[in-house]
Amino acid sequence: MGSQNLNLLYLSPKCPYPPTDGGKIGIYFPALYLSKHFSINLVFPVDGLVDKESVENHFKKFGIKVSFFHKDTRGFFVDLKYMMLNLKEELPFKWRKYYSKESQEFINEIASTGGYKRSVGKFATYDEVCTGHRGG
Repeated sequence: MGSQNLNLLYLSPKCPYPPTDGGKIGIYFPALYLSKHFSINLVFPVDGLVDKESVENHFKKFGIKVSFFHKDTRGFFVDLKYMMLNLKEELPFKWRKYYSKESQEFINEIASTGGYKRSVGKFATYDEVCTGHRGG
């Protein structure tokens, strides 16, 4: 299991379990690998369809802590909604899709109380999207 001295906040755009498609696989297996070297807190948005207890129990076997926040990011209509809302914005529509003040506060609380010096996101900008900090 992970080193107790090295805490890593792993931010994901979706629940990676079960690893049934390429996106989930690309999150799931790196999390398992990183758990050998770090104490991982895997954070991702969920909707009402995710069996949180089953996901927590699965990752607990690998020493991975799981933290959820509610944000519906599923499907074409969610994408269409955020694309339409974003027509006059400079930010990419994915920013609106994944970012909310509530998710930022949730992640900031975890980061400030967990002693995390580093975070990693599934996508290059996902860390920025979740925390509300843009590079530049």
